[in-house]
Amino acid sequence: MQMSNRFPRTRRDVGGDLTRAHALLVQAGLIRQVSPGIWTLLPDGWKVLRNIHQIVFDMMESVGVQNVQLPILQSRDLWEQSGRWQKYIDTKTMFTTSEYHYDAEYGLAPTAEEVVSFTVAGEIESWRDLPVILHQIGPKFRDEIRPRLGLLRGREFYMSDAYSFDRDEEGMRASYQKMKELYPRIYERLGIHKLQAVEASSGDIGGKGSVEFMALNEEVGEDLLMACDECSYGANTEVSAGNVGDVCHECKIGTFKEVRGIEIGHVFQLQQTYSKSMRVTFRDENDTEQFAWMGCYGIGTSRLIQAIVDQNHDDDGIVWPESVAPMFAHIVPVNWKDETQRALAQELYAACQDANIRTMIDDREESAGLKFKDADLLGYPYRIVVGRDAGKGLVEVRNRKTGDVENLAKEHVVKWLKERAPQ
Repeated sequence: MQMSNRFPRTRRDVGGDLTRAHALLVQAGLIRQVSPGIWTLLPDGWKVLRNIHQIVFDMMESVGVQNVQLPILQSRDLWEQSGRWQKYIDTKTMFTTSEYHYDAEYGLAPTAEEVVSFTVAGEIESWRDLPVILHQIGPKFRDEIRPRLGLLRGREFYMSDAYSFDRDEEGMRASYQKMKELYPRIYERLGIHKLQAVEASSGDIGGKGSVEFMALNEEVGEDLLMACDECSYGANTEVSAGNVGDVCHECKIGTFKEVRGIEIGHVFQLQQTYSKSMRVTFRDENDTEQFAWMGCYGIGTSRLIQAIVDQNHDDDGIVWPESVAPMFAHIVPVNWKDETQRALAQELYAACQDANIRTMIDDREESAGLKFKDADLLGYPYRIVVGRDAGKGLVEVRNRKTGDVENLAKEHVVKWLKERAPQ
């Protein structure tokens, strides 16, 4: 990609009372607001989301989860079977539409328990068909009363949903534990390093027993948490049995402190809440009909874009983790008008393209200072500066995160980058 063709241009001033991460996403040209709670993901934003999704898909498949795609438009009849249609209408959470010709009503799914239960109910017959865990990533719609904070609270957003179906409670707990252990590994790969798992209420989803995963954030964290300063225990204040300074009832050593976080994931033990209402049944070894035991596991993938930036930025701009960066390398010739610099920059760009390294080249006739400012703002992991040593075939490679600089001969650049590129 050439900077001269990059859409849109970067901005210096975004105005408004925005959080730092929100402002950076706007300045760097990743998102633009269409209306309250509704955002356009621009090319770099879409690339980041796509990278997040690929990591989630791969990590899910690594533990035996199977990927599907469930419909967003779901019938009133389906939701009335679970008893949740009127509840979501009364709370004005679900967007609905009527198809008058067929006298049917539909909702844009805020969640997927009903449709996945319907799907599995039509396929399983025997205990031999279980366990199964299905996963999808897709858009969700919730009529937030007060959408705010950029991608953190919107009316349209992307989510990863996984659902487990087991033959008994023990199996459900095993699936739940597997997913609960998987989530921190996913977040680590995505660049979320300040993470707190907390006991939480099951809310509208139902069931008994749930854990929220919080990206810690004192600036915009919407959830107030109690966290032990010694062990990993934490709880949402809605369910916490302790106060600040109390001894942790898990480790009996540490004390509770108050922290704030952004919810980026939630896992639930649904038990038989939906399998009974949606008739998800199977025959056990004795040919007796039984209800499946379910678990539910969600990750807010679009809000993760902002959560990642919140934990990966500095005074100059975004510092993308290599795993999700929209571009991996950024070639910056100091003077595009200089024939030697331009030729070397183009040679390196072509070599990176041939090696499938995601690369931006700044081909603008702008000052070096402006180019460097944009490079810092965009935050791609490695900046390749083509300057006064271009005639010698030498370039400067700067690590955006650490600031470390290496001088490399042009023939070594691609190999050096590939050794550091995500696999």
